[in-house]
Amino acid sequence: MQPMPEKRSGETAGTAIATFDEDAVIKLAGDIAHDFNNRLTVILTNLELLKERTQSDALAERLIDSALRAADASAKLANKLLEFSRQAAAEKTMPDPGARIDEMT
Repeated sequence: MQPMPEKRSGETAGTAIATFDEDAVIKLAGDIAHDFNNRLTVILTNLELLKERTQSDALAERLIDSALRAADASAKLANKLLEFSRQAAAEKTMPDPGARIDEMT
């Protein structure tokens, strides 16, 4: 678990906690997406290998194709989640010059 962020001048305890919670959600979203993509890679690979072995079985091929489409859609969803976490993390690291000036005055 991450330590609580230090409170900046003019920042309330609630704001510091909200920032901490937001950081935790961003990190969690990235971790989940990454782990999910790793598992989907195994699923997709195994389905493709299974499809090659069942070419003469029309029902098995349809079921595998359906599973492949679902896994592909899930991979797209995981990539969107990963993109969100990366974008949110990048936005949080971008300094706000106006805020910094306000802090210094």
